[in-house]
Amino acid sequence: IQKSAWGKVWSDFEEQFNHDSFKIEQDKLQLWSGLHKDEIVEAKDLCERASTSKSYEEWQGRLTKNLDSFLEHLKKFLSPELKNDRDKLLSFFASLEVKIAPREFIEEDMMLHRMPESNLAPSALFSLLSQLVGETARVRESHTVENLQDWLKEKCIVISEAVSIEALHSAVYSSSSILRHQRNTIGKTGKHISRNISKDISKWLLKTTDKEPVGVLLDQAGTGKSVLIREVLEELERQGVNVLAIKADQQLSGVQNWDDLHAKLDLPVRVERLAGVLASQKPFVVLIDQIDALSLSMAHDQPALNLVLDMISRLRSIQGVRILISCRRFDFNSDPRLRILEGCKHFHLEEFSEEEIKGVLDGVGLEYDLLLPSTQKLLRIPLHLNLFLMAYESGESKTALQDRGFTSLQELYHLVWERVIMKQNLDGPPAWEREKALFLMTHYMNQEQKTTVPKSFFTKQDTHLYEKAIQWLSSEGIVGNEGKELGFFHQTFFDYC
Repeated sequence: IQKSAWGKVWSDFEEQFNHDSFKIEQDKLQLWSGLHKDEIVEAKDLCERASTSKSYEEWQGRLTKNLDSFLEHLKKFLSPELKNDRDKLLSFFASLEVKIAPREFIEEDMMLHRMPESNLAPSALFSLLSQLVGETARVRESHTVENLQDWLKEKCIVISEAVSIEALHSAVYSSSSILRHQRNTIGKTGKHISRNISKDISKWLLKTTDKEPVGVLLDQAGTGKSVLIREVLEELERQGVNVLAIKADQQLSGVQNWDDLHAKLDLPVRVERLAGVLASQKPFVVLIDQIDALSLSMAHDQPALNLVLDMISRLRSIQGVRILISCRRFDFNSDPRLRILEGCKHFHLEEFSEEEIKGVLDGVGLEYDLLLPSTQKLLRIPLHLNLFLMAYESGESKTALQDRGFTSLQELYHLVWERVIMKQNLDGPPAWEREKALFLMTHYMNQEQKTTVPKSFFTKQDTHLYEKAIQWLSSEGIVGNEGKELGFFHQTFFDYC
């Protein structure tokens, strides 16, 4: 490093440190180098000792003879106001982070989320910049913002305007809205049963290291994975953590490329760049619910699942990013592409306890002890309890339902079909229209191999007659109506239909 350039680095740092926008003890200045030169190593050591010292005297007492001499060397480039103010000098060096990053580290781990948004792929832009720097380094040429702007213009490379941190926070919050509004109450009781494991998962996400950044919530269908993911989202947001929550069945179905993915999530920058920027401040968590909706057993959505798994691979390499995915156990074990998640931390949900089930049933006037043992066992699964209460609250003969024994999900769906979907309702659309609307949705999903139907599907000339039926089914909780897509309230209802 030329002495003149070396001195300018430190005088520039002082100028930034003294700027009105710089917040001491909160903001950081960074010096990156690709070489383990003596000056860089000593600067790194000097700054690290400053950041962990409570006073100037403590800092000085921790400096070796070499570091003390190096500090005197650096003071030559600083103003008298800074180097003569001991407390301010300590704060200056404590605000500096020195990082040594060889080219291999930059190419493998940082390139994708450090390259700015442009009309070139990140790898192409990085390659051109590397070539430029390599050629000019031989003659010790330096680069400024101005000459790089001219170079970009000559190459017809357009760099997108930077997106503010506030805009990134807003985009993340907005993109998470669908999962944030995931229904989490049972039947029409308005009651939510909190799962203790949600706090355990939240703690793990914040405490785990970069060596194990991915967790997978595995269980059978109907155990309440989506509700738990919402609980984790709410718990982390209460703690001020930035969380990008994605509902795969509604937000990722049908994506073919990265542009599709970013459009579906409505993000202003590439997802790995967004994660890299926000994770540089504090832990950044990505929640992906129902990744099985893209797998072989459901949608056969091969391009979408491949893209999502690629996204997970990129995100897990970013320092400070943590990921939690929910998946049905069957799909996890049967879809070979999901084996990329085998080495991750696994979580499982427990069934509802008798006390939890009794608490819900008491609220609607049902006695748990009067139910047949087969029904009691069935209601331990959250989905089953929800279906039972949907049917109970909608039917006229409630006492007869308590005396019946249920042994399968199929029986409960048949009950919901009779008592909810096909019930007589003078103010609503006729039952045959509701049935036809569900048939059209099922046929579309099966034909297109997707788990959702665009809302625009029911605005066409031959389907708009069933728009009221869809609205009615939505009000009864049968059809989900978030965002631009329609979907069934649970994946297993598609199988039943």
